Amino acid sequence: MTMFDDIATAIGQALGADKTTGGYVAGALFTVVLIFVLEWSLGRERESSMLLISVGLGVVLSGLFGWFPLWIPFMMGLIIALILFNPMDRSRGE
Repeated sequence: MTMFDDIATAIGQALGADKTTGGYVAGALFTVVLIFVLEWSLGRERESSMLLISVGLGVVLSGLFGWFPLWIPFMMGLIIALILFNPMDRSRGE
């Protein structure tokens, strides 16, 4: 059992749930904290894509830690790519 499994188990027990729920909570909290840290450290030069990069990095790392199933980072990557490239934009085709 790794340290990340212990964190998920402890959070799950504190909430009265199982390890999976604790992992989801730990991953979500880690992602939110990472968003705040990256946005604050970069200062005023915020771009709209920086928020998406922060969310993507948080979800990928939470998946690597074992808090999220591996399909969640892949799905988030697809969603972030669709948001960034916006293939449904009508002005591109005209």
